[in-house]
Amino acid sequence: MTTNKKVPKGYQITGLVRRQSHAEGITSSGAAPVLGDLNNSSLISHHVQQSGIIFHTATADHLPSVLAVLDGIKAGAQEGKETIFIHTSGTSVLEDRAMGAFKSNKIYHDNDPIEIDSAADSAPNREIDLAIIKARKELEGRRRS
Repeated sequence: MTTNKKVPKGYQITGLVRRQSHAEGITSSGAAPVLGDLNNSSLISHHVQQSGIIFHTATADHLPSVLAVLDGIKAGAQEGKETIFIHTSGTSVLEDRAMGAFKSNKIYHDNDPIEIDSAADSAPNREIDLAIIKARKELEGRRRS
């Protein structure tokens, strides 16, 4: 990989892109492009397994790509690797479409999983959260064994 001031020394950054034109932008930033899409589960899982930190920023609602990330994390864990998974675009899980009719002073804290995990199973984007919660519990169970 070519050293580029935009990528911190000692790090390798990879970005999944759908189009060659976007790959060129990734390359110019000093990162390595991977051509594919959110439905290419084996590609995603393979790259996740090789990575220490994952940012999923594409969408909050694409369960197959999240499951592919989780599969890669689990495969890496079997090799003794730890992975940080940051999934964004999902704050609508806290929105109830009430247009302010049921305001609350409740503040959810990202560093308190119990608060986040307490959202209703029927909340928007919740199937993604539930898949992540399930995988986290599986991985925690493996560590205790």
